[in-house]
Amino acid sequence: SLPLEVTIIAGDRTGRTSFDLKSIICPRVTHPLTIDGDLADWPAASRSVPLTPVELKSWTPEQKDIRADARLIWDTQFLYMGITVYKKNLYQNAPDVSAMWQGDGLQIAFDPVMNAAPEQASYQDDDYEYSVGLWRGLPRVFRHYAASVAYDGFDKTKGPINVSEVARSIRTYPDRTVYEVAFTPKSLSPFRLIPNAAMRFNLIVNVNDGKERIGWLQLTPGIGEAKNPGKFISLVLGE
Repeated sequence: SLPLEVTIIAGDRTGRTSFDLKSIICPRVTHPLTIDGDLADWPAASRSVPLTPVELKSWTPEQKDIRADARLIWDTQFLYMGITVYKKNLYQNAPDVSAMWQGDGLQIAFDPVMNAAPEQASYQDDDYEYSVGLWRGLPRVFRHYAASVAYDGFDKTKGPINVSEVARSIRTYPDRTVYEVAFTPKSLSPFRLIPNAAMRFNLIVNVNDGKERIGWLQLTPGIGEAKNPGKFISLVLGE
């Protein structure tokens, strides 16, 4: 978060205002990462960003201890994400792979053109949303929304996505689950993996108590309660 003060001059009138310019600066990695659910090979430059809980119903004291953080880094081949969820049990009881969001897992969304207004209450034809989770014991990625072919000439299907387009690994530990995901340029297009490129981005970690979805942990609003890409945070690819 960068605090800014702005002077506005209109004719003979002058005004001042201040606001926080919020963005995530994603550092560049100098070596390929292994997508195996182990973040030990991630460089220290990829700092953890904490997520904020949203309760659909009152959580128990144990559930209130659930927390999650996200790390991001990039190279010219992938936008990498490492998400650690500190929760003892992973529940995936959705009826279908398209409904993994009902169980424990991720929803990740992008506004590559950054064209959504703050009040925009739906995705537009340049936006993406993915679900990531375990389905029948295997790590899966499902694409719910995709950018139109009109932006780049690429036909991007909705539905289950193979590892050649979005690599993934989900590793469970006694006290946590680690999701490691690598998005290829095609899976983000028309966004480009080049220095100083910027887009809007959001992430939520869905929380299931073994019976039902009871809430989520979010980076910003804009996925869980309604689709509002204008509320996403800016993601900038640094050097």
